[in-house]
Amino acid sequence: MKEKETIPVVFSADDNYMLSLLTALSSLLAHKKESTVYHIYIFCSNRLCEENQRRLLDDEWRKDGDIIETVRINDDFFRGIFIHTYISVSAYYRLFIPDLLLNVDKCIYLDCDLLVMDDLSEFYHTDLTGYYLAGIPDCGVRVNEKGYRQYAEKISLPSIHNYINSGVLLMNLSAVRRDRLQEEMYRLALNNYQMADQDVLNIACYGKIRTLPLKYNLFKSYWKDTVLLEQAGFPKEECTEAEKRPVILHFAEELKPWNNYKIKAADIWYQYASQALTEQEYKGMRKEADRLTRLRDNHYLPEHLEEKNVVVYGYTFYGRKVFGSLKKKGAERMVGFCDNDSSKQGATFEGYKVYSLQELLENGDDLYFVIAGQKSYVEIDRQLREAGVPASNISRYIRDNKDTPYYKALNPDYYEEELNGIMEQETGEEGWTCHVGDIKSELKQEKYKDIVQAYRMKHWILRER
Repeated sequence: MKEKETIPVVFSADDNYMLSLLTALSSLLAHKKESTVYHIYIFCSNRLCEENQRRLLDDEWRKDGDIIETVRINDDFFRGIFIHTYISVSAYYRLFIPDLLLNVDKCIYLDCDLLVMDDLSEFYHTDLTGYYLAGIPDCGVRVNEKGYRQYAEKISLPSIHNYINSGVLLMNLSAVRRDRLQEEMYRLALNNYQMADQDVLNIACYGKIRTLPLKYNLFKSYWKDTVLLEQAGFPKEECTEAEKRPVILHFAEELKPWNNYKIKAADIWYQYASQALTEQEYKGMRKEADRLTRLRDNHYLPEHLEEKNVVVYGYTFYGRKVFGSLKKKGAERMVGFCDNDSSKQGATFEGYKVYSLQELLENGDDLYFVIAGQKSYVEIDRQLREAGVPASNISRYIRDNKDTPYYKALNPDYYEEELNGIMEQETGEEGWTCHVGDIKSELKQEKYKDIVQAYRMKHWILRER
């Protein structure tokens, strides 16, 4: 019988990510070899609720000698570090690993929004001699490398080509401690980089990061569709291996299985979630995912807003188009517009006034904000939340409330459903039942040019695979 080997694995989480953490743990333990023992460290906030603390340490997770240990971190240490909509303070916990696991020389770090599909012993045995880290080039950055070159210059990174994603790491903790690199990482964290801890690690460890095969961190948007990754410089054999047998599937970026069930590999994620969560948790998560998925459908937005006092945020040409579209489709209780530009405030459009946010909040009741601005969405969303507007009363409006990342991440099983919904919306005729295979050549005609462009069809229906 092969001797058992203990592999240290670190996760970081807070109460908001607990259900996804449990799902990731379920996938990790489901695929381990008999000879593998995981010593799992959960780096968590000192504010983690007692119920979640108890649950993580429950005996149900202990299989064949596995150990789970929580490591509490005081979030007050991170005051002054930039936290935005998509990155929580727990993202920075990985910078503390060398200091808090003093008896561990090497470990694996994993984000919570992923699935482990194989044993990690081969990954763990990667030689890190002369390296601080091993990681996988970030799929999104590599595909859009030209657009990121200017960003690399901005953060003083010599090259963006092998910029790694920080969601899956193999860390040489003894080398980091030996060279006291964590002091540099903490200092860099205060610079409030756009990509947070990921920028910090790539800058601090530059020149001593070993890049590993794509199969260890394949983004869900490229699963079973790695042509773009090949074109971006990933070796063909790496792409083929990652498609056939990914070791880790990463639900990176905004779309996750719990906020949209139509994305690639969401069905697989829910299989592990059903094993890790209580029946009530699982049903609640599926119900919420259904609600959030429907919110992206433009035909559902006015239906959802029938009983709401609606404000369109952004008094622009596009904002006025959004306003008219909502009224036309049945949103009856329109309040008006909101805009931060004082020169626009007080203006009227079809009898509806443009307000400042302060004026609306002082005089309005149960307001629902539809953000028309596309580039400024994140900033406006943060502004509204900080002003006390509940997240449930904020939504973003894109022509069909979807964008390029959505279509790239879309599971092909939903292509025809999406296509028929688009054609009904564009033509005003109900009952479309066109099939993707039958309409692909037709969509290339000039008369469909605007529809193809508006719904990013070159990224899904018309993609050559």
